Amino acid sequence: MINNLLFVFGCFIFIGLLVLLVSTSERQPTRQQIRNQQKMRRWWRSFKREGELMFPFIIGVIILGFVGYIATQL
Repeated sequence: MINNLLFVFGCFIFIGLLVLLVSTSERQPTRQQIRNQQKMRRWWRSFKREGELMFPFIIGVIILGFVGYIATQL
C-alpha cells in the first residue's frame, strides 16, 4: 500500500516537472493568452482574499481523509 502511494506521489511530481519544463519555452503569449492570464490573476487575488481560511480547511479535510483511509486499512 505504501508503495502504491509513493508511486502515485512520484507520478504527480514527475508530471508537474514535465509541465514546468514545457511551460518555460521562449515563445511570446498571444493577446488572448495575456487577457486570460490577467483574468486568472484577478480571480486568484480575490480567491486569496476570500479564501484565507478556506485553504487550511481544505488541507485539514484532506489530511483527516487520509488518516481515516489509513485507519480503515489497518
